[in-house]
Amino acid sequence: MSEEYKSWDRLENEGPKAYDAFIFYCGMGPKRSLSKLAIELDKDKSLLSRWSANYSWVERASAYDLHLNQVRMKEREEAIIEHEKKTAEAAAKFLDVVGKAIENLKPEQIKASDIPRYLNAVNPLERESRAFLLELCEKQSQQREKNTFRVEVVEPEEIRRRIEERKRNRLL
Repeated sequence: MSEEYKSWDRLENEGPKAYDAFIFYCGMGPKRSLSKLAIELDKDKSLLSRWSANYSWVERASAYDLHLNQVRMKEREEAIIEHEKKTAEAAAKFLDVVGKAIENLKPEQIKASDIPRYLNAVNPLERESRAFLLELCEKQSQQREKNTFRVEVVEPEEIRRRIEERKRNRLL
């Protein structure tokens, strides 16, 4: 079974040196630039510019950035869910202990002044758990808004077509 092609994979006509440079370019993150890459790799910037144009580095790197952001978001969501489960389990255990203690109390042992103390011990856990989840959701939503950018995922055939079109128009 063949793996699914990703736009940041090596193109058929992309040489190993150009692809190695592209991988390094992708690794530079969103603040990447060909000038910085030229310094890092000790390569001529015009060569890197040619490779970048010929092999659609900007579009492919943007697709890779989007992929990484999606992976990070999934990991954050999984961490939130795991934290929520642990908090809920801890609260449930605590409530069980309190519930057993209350079951063992005889009505004459419960003072009216003790009831608020019992409630005050349980309610904050539930409130904090809910508030924490709401806060995380809000932060995630704000982060999504900050990191929103348009990325076009392009199939290999479309990349080849665009390269050929650029060559025909003498843009390459």
